[in-house]
Amino acid sequence: NKTEANYLVQFSNAKNILDKLEVLEFFAAQKTQSAQAKGVFRDALKDNFWYIQEIALSLMNPDDMNASDFAMVANLAENGSKTSVQAEALSLLGEAKRKEYESLYEKGVNAQSYAVNAASLFALSKVNSKRALTVAETFEDIDNYDIIDEVGYVYSQEGDASKAAYYQNVVNTNEEVYKKYYAIYHYSIFLGRMEKNTVLDGISFIENWGKTETK
Repeated sequence: NKTEANYLVQFSNAKNILDKLEVLEFFAAQKTQSAQAKGVFRDALKDNFWYIQEIALSLMNPDDMNASDFAMVANLAENGSKTSVQAEALSLLGEAKRKEYESLYEKGVNAQSYAVNAASLFALSKVNSKRALTVAETFEDIDNYDIIDEVGYVYSQEGDASKAAYYQNVVNTNEEVYKKYYAIYHYSIFLGRMEKNTVLDGISFIENWGKTETK
């Protein structure tokens, strides 16, 4: 079995992506990361290949990060070479609830990438939920999985009873099943915050949808 020292050497000398990914997965699985392990993730954020950056971002634990780490993540959120890297960085900042980067989230919701838009909306929802609700309303007509998922999430947390129509519209007008499933998932959470009539209407809608889907 490889030791931590072995993995540190492997990352430093890695000539291919798979060797680096193996190291990142090893250290991500640790309950308590050593200083050396944290250093590996910092190095991964500066890797020349965007995919290593993206995977590192997806595996990093906010609880093991300091202000300098978050600054590196914010730089990738704004300047990453791929929109997938930018989106992953924004999601990590949101997960960590880093309010100091709220202006970055505001910029991201206007980007030319749905993945970046959705990740920015997620991050915004973690630091300014009322503002996120306002932004989500401008995304209602966008037929994109990432956007539908994130608008559904924001409405489940902050939307009033009128937002039930959004979930029902997504389910009724989309052909892609996975979009419907995620709308139903968020709708069910949304209903947990509503008053009786909205809940009963929602339950009836979901039951009828379920019968139609299983035919």
